Amino acid sequence: LPAVTHGSGFRITNQSLGAVGMSGAHVAYTPGPDASYYNPANMSFLSDHWQLETSLTVLHLPEIEYSDDRGSLFSGHSEEEFFYLPLIHLATEQYGKVRYGFSLIYPYGLSKQWQQVYPKSLAEEFSLLTVEANPSIAFSVTDWLSIGGGLRIVHGKGEVKNELGGFLSPLLTWRSSLEGTDTSLGYNLALSVRPTNKWAVAATYRSEVHLDLEGDAEFAVDGGFIPPYSGRGEVSINLPAVFSLATAYSWDKLTVEIGWDRTFWSSFENLDFLYSPGLSGTPYALFDVVLQKNWSDSDAYRLGLTYAWSEQ
Repeated sequence: LPAVTHGSGFRITNQSLGAVGMSGAHVAYTPGPDASYYNPANMSFLSDHWQLETSLTVLHLPEIEYSDDRGSLFSGHSEEEFFYLPLIHLATEQYGKVRYGFSLIYPYGLSKQWQQVYPKSLAEEFSLLTVEANPSIAFSVTDWLSIGGGLRIVHGKGEVKNELGGFLSPLLTWRSSLEGTDTSLGYNLALSVRPTNKWAVAATYRSEVHLDLEGDAEFAVDGGFIPPYSGRGEVSINLPAVFSLATAYSWDKLTVEIGWDRTFWSSFENLDFLYSPGLSGTPYALFDVVLQKNWSDSDAYRLGLTYAWSEQ
């Protein structure tokens, strides 16, 4: 195994039944309405009628055990969590050389919660939920070439909670709570080429989306005489761009797709929480620290097999 691995961060790759079945190898060969999200250009090659797919994704994050060599006081385990994500994909019939699509998906996010003394001093709760409405369009340039694109309308909600007790003072407990929302725009582009009726080559690009999550910020100290803080908080987060390149070939009932995508995580440099009024000069200034991330871009290589068992 390689000594260095690249994780998928907080990106949720699989947003349809087909994508789940193929582990994301679902860009060049998209025979259903989820083409509206994974490759809008492929809508030109769908059967000429309206298509709709709905599904419910249930994501389970199991408990994570953390053991620290410094002692049991630093160890802990995260909470077990479930997330329920209803998905919608729609593709219209052909209008001249144009087809329209729409997808409702959840491209980034999830959450982690810790309740033990040391872990919750860093992340009692750290949550990000994003919901994306993605209207799209496909234009059939020729019988073998189609281009497509769409608008990314992304709504984000974030929540951060920390509780510091014992590490700063055995008599005081410091609590922080921030939550914020924002809606921002991006775009996606797609190209699909069919050199033959059995061979497909495709490329897609989903733009970066910048969210400025702004909302309420509250700080308090239990067991002391420090007045609480209540104000506005803001943090910026970049949802990274994704570039995908894939090819698929069909032999009778079997279709094989090979794909590569790059997630541009290098845009995720830090988390800088801003407060109004500012925390400088207050007892809560220790919370006003820039969290350095400096993530690197990651590559994923995907292989998907589809076998058309029968008409049903």
